[in-house]
Amino acid sequence: MACRAALWGSRRRYAPAGGAASEVDRSLCRQHDGLLPLLQVAGPKLQEQPATELPVFDLLLGEQIHVEIVENEGMDDVETVVRKTIEKYPVSWVTCRETLGYLRDSLTEQDIQVLHIGDFDIKHLLQVLPSGSAWPFLQVPHALHGQATTRMPLEEIEQMCMEESVQGPHRAPFWVVPRAMAKERFIIHAFSGRRRPGDFQHFIEQAQQSFPEVTIFTISVDLMVDLVWGDVSKDSVRSFWLNAVRQRQVVAAMAGESEHLAPPAAGLPL
Repeated sequence: MACRAALWGSRRRYAPAGGAASEVDRSLCRQHDGLLPLLQVAGPKLQEQPATELPVFDLLLGEQIHVEIVENEGMDDVETVVRKTIEKYPVSWVTCRETLGYLRDSLTEQDIQVLHIGDFDIKHLLQVLPSGSAWPFLQVPHALHGQATTRMPLEEIEQMCMEESVQGPHRAPFWVVPRAMAKERFIIHAFSGRRRPGDFQHFIEQAQQSFPEVTIFTISVDLMVDLVWGDVSKDSVRSFWLNAVRQRQVVAAMAGESEHLAPPAAGLPL
């Protein structure tokens, strides 16, 4: 925060630089071969300026409002011009309020004469617009008041759904209703090798003890375990396991490395 305020107060602008291990940093390291950069050891330093916090207002939005009023030349009323300019400009509500307050405080009599708005009190407008009551989208409709504590009866909701299903236009569902998740979960450990302490299944069984409400089965898929169902080079075996995944019976899969050398067919992807 202190460095930011010092840089802003001295009116220095620096583009963001690449950090450690970035492409820019690597390129610089290749150029100077890892040597330290030049260090200032002599000569005058720039005089320190008072630290200044970054302004909250958006200067570009303020300038855009000023330009739109000047170019409007009295065709639309000033309030409409200001509102349309704000609505077209992506800005947060806090920044918008600060910007309108900045315009109100910085406008001089000479600035107002340049706008050619006659007797219109623009400072009063800039004092009213920062209020939430000046913008309809910030207001809660009166019809919604009181609904927070009252809830529509379930019977009435069901009746409305039935009427809509009969009278409303027919449409296809957005997505297929998924199959319910069973209590038993299956995890495939492909290319697992023989069971041994410290393998993937070993740690899954340890984690199972912390979740007794769910049963987790780890299935070892490897030629070392089964010459038929462990051979994922067969289309029938791959189709069986992929169908189990689609049916949400298999919830996870992990490929390990067998402790023994396996035939080339066992190296095919599941």
